[in-house]
Amino acid sequence: MGRAAVEVLDAYAWLPAGPAVGSPVEIQYFDRRIRASVAAEPLVDPEMTRVRR
Repeated sequence: MGRAAVEVLDAYAWLPAGPAVGSPVEIQYFDRRIRASVAAEPLVDPEMTRVRR
């Protein structure tokens, strides 16, 4: 049975208005190009404002 490595990176970037939520994009992080997808809201909520809605 093989193993797969999963890397998760939260990155914020300005994007053109075109890509819809869920669209695949590619970001550059230093010398690496990383596949990503567009999210609707911030993935981190340290003040828990979304939980309190």
